[in-house]
Amino acid sequence: VVVICGFIVSVLRARHNLDQQAAQKSLAIAHTVAATPAITDAFSAAHPARVIDPLAERIRRSTGAAFIVIANRRGIRYSHPDPKEIGKSLLHDPGEPVTAVLAGQTQVAVQTGSLGRSMRAKVPLRDARGRVVGLVSVGVLETTLGDEIVDELPSIMFPSLLVLALGTIGVLLIARRVGRQT
Repeated sequence: VVVICGFIVSVLRARHNLDQQAAQKSLAIAHTVAATPAITDAFSAAHPARVIDPLAERIRRSTGAAFIVIANRRGIRYSHPDPKEIGKSLLHDPGEPVTAVLAGQTQVAVQTGSLGRSMRAKVPLRDARGRVVGLVSVGVLETTLGDEIVDELPSIMFPSLLVLALGTIGVLLIARRVGRQT
């Protein structure tokens, strides 16, 4: 029972650590994207998505993020891993609260969007004068984090199995000695 409880606690702790790492990674990428001058400059172009989407996709692929979505103040997407979502508003998606971000705040949370449940960071996108002109949302899908936990299971299970084996051997030796003495 102790070994099983220890194993469960270890898995939950590993999951928490992976969530925290995903949150920090998403936040760092989002801040970097929001500070990229080529992206903020593209907001004044006739067709911002033509400039922004290729840049966001290149950053997404190089960082391993599941998505980088850049949208204007009305929530119109200028980038998205699914090209069909570009030009559509994210304001109507369930699990996409962006009011606080458009007011200048940063958000990091597990949310469900058009690609599924993910750990995501949202930061405001500001123009050269500091006005919020849009937002950047970066995330890591929960399925990816689940896969990482599965990859970590051997390193979590080994100590538990070792304790179980040593405990079993100890119990058998004690039982044998007690049996001889009685």
